[in-house]
Amino acid sequence: MFFLSKFTKLYKEWKGKKDLKTKLVELYERAIDEVYELKDRLKNLEKANYELGIYHLKNNDISDALLRFNLLELFRCKRPGLAYYMAHCYMDQLKYDRAEKYIKLYTESGDGQFVDEVNYFKSLIEKQEVNQIPITLIADKFDQLADSFDEFHLKGNKVAPQFLTVDDIVKAANSSHGKSLGNNVLDLGCGTGIIGQLLRESKVANAIVGVDISKKMLANSKRKSFDGQKVYAQLLNEDAIKFLRQADSTSKTVYDIIVMADFITFNRNIADIATLLRNITDKKTILAISFKKAEKSDINFVHKRGEFRYSPEFIKNNFSSNGWTLFSEQNVMFSNQNAGVLIIFVKD
Repeated sequence: MFFLSKFTKLYKEWKGKKDLKTKLVELYERAIDEVYELKDRLKNLEKANYELGIYHLKNNDISDALLRFNLLELFRCKRPGLAYYMAHCYMDQLKYDRAEKYIKLYTESGDGQFVDEVNYFKSLIEKQEVNQIPITLIADKFDQLADSFDEFHLKGNKVAPQFLTVDDIVKAANSSHGKSLGNNVLDLGCGTGIIGQLLRESKVANAIVGVDISKKMLANSKRKSFDGQKVYAQLLNEDAIKFLRQADSTSKTVYDIIVMADFITFNRNIADIATLLRNITDKKTILAISFKKAEKSDINFVHKRGEFRYSPEFIKNNFSSNGWTLFSEQNVMFSNQNAGVLIIFVKD
């Protein structure tokens, strides 16, 4: 209809003045240009909505993310990642029946970018054994939690595991097993940096290196300061296991204190971790580990929470066989009334 009215107007305007064929060609070329311009605008609109959907997902605004993704689906967006991100949203909402639809669509697309993540989703839905959580999903989880983490987990709770961890580290550092001042610290899974902050306030720490897979958690750590200085001397956005493997082969740095606060809740490679720590520790190195407790087995995976839990004996056995001696052990309580354990080891 648009082109017909345009043609009629041009025909009346140019009748008898110019060759009609020439004008039709001009009209056709102009129409083609308009189509390409409209196509480019639609592509830009699709890209904007796709990126906004991912942004909202990473900020835990799942409803806003789904609004963007549903809009793209309505307009038949062909990006294979769309089905994955929609499945991701519904998995976060524990709406497994809806997630399954998009898991199937993604699998049928033949795309290979999110295969590990989708297989993990299937394991959660079908309650299959889980040996590893994809790094990308750990990063997404903590990106979502970063803005509210400190207030939700720590506000008004002086017996939170983070506070108790630092108290016990200070006790070990002041004992014959450690040194009370000037300790070099490695904080694996440092999160928002609360333990680093508390260690600096206690004066037990000198330089602290923080490692975390979540960029948003690290952004919070970066803002932490004490006595006019940044709490962390170095912050690394990478997989902690990868960091340990690189340190095992290349680093000459020896740490006096290593902290793994709730770190193994999302990383099951206990034997590997215990082995990899050897080359970055020395006699009297202090190791602090907190974790959620399994009741009936060495390792238990909680599918609805996407978390590993461990028996204290399993953890003690793994680390004692790699040259660590138990210094202290106590029960702690994580958020949402999840029972846990805090263990302090010292290196033989």
